[in-house]
Amino acid sequence: MPPSTEKASRRRAFIADTTALVLFFTTTGILNERFIAGMTWDQVCHARLIGAVLMIPVA
Repeated sequence: MPPSTEKASRRRAFIADTTALVLFFTTTGILNERFIAGMTWDQVCHARLIGAVLMIPVA
């Protein structure tokens, strides 16, 4: 595989993995925080925004 194609493939895989991570943990986090922890929707929104910002560099 040429280097440019390999680089594009790795970038596509990184974007797909990062998107899946953010979507999965945002969805499960919303359900957990709202219905199990009993947080208000406002608190859930703030927690998820902070969580998404922190997940991207970690991903």
